[in-house]
Amino acid sequence: MATSGEPGDRVMFSEYIMANVRLYALRFGASLSTKAVANFTRSEMAKALRQKPYQTNLLIAGFDEGTGPSLYWMDYLATMHSMNIAGTGYGSYFVLSMFDKLWHKEVSQEEAFEMMKKGVAEVKARLVVAPSAFIVKVIDKDGTRVLGKL
Repeated sequence: MATSGEPGDRVMFSEYIMANVRLYALRFGASLSTKAVANFTRSEMAKALRQKPYQTNLLIAGFDEGTGPSLYWMDYLATMHSMNIAGTGYGSYFVLSMFDKLWHKEVSQEEAFEMMKKGVAEVKARLVVAPSAFIVKVIDKDGTRVLGKL
């Protein structure tokens, strides 16, 4: 799960979701799928929206046996979409159209890393307050690992 928004809301909400997903696994002896985690998260965000809303946007990614990789984008209004590519924050305004053009169903890890390099170069060139370093991580059947720093 990647989050953006108000620091307190991001931490509180993401810890709440992670704790409840772990609790479900302990109670029932089965882990939730990425889709189930995304739907639970959306439900909790929608409940909070009517009481004390969290000002946070989320990217939820995972790999499930039989289903493969999945990625969900969610905003602070509990709008959720299954995505092939996604981003959040000001930098995403500059790169999402480029990623959409470069992405294809059989994209390799090397091609995806090249997409990220192009995206980071675009953000560094066009965003005034761009971070100096980016970390690229891979989520696949082997878990999560750092692919490189840009």
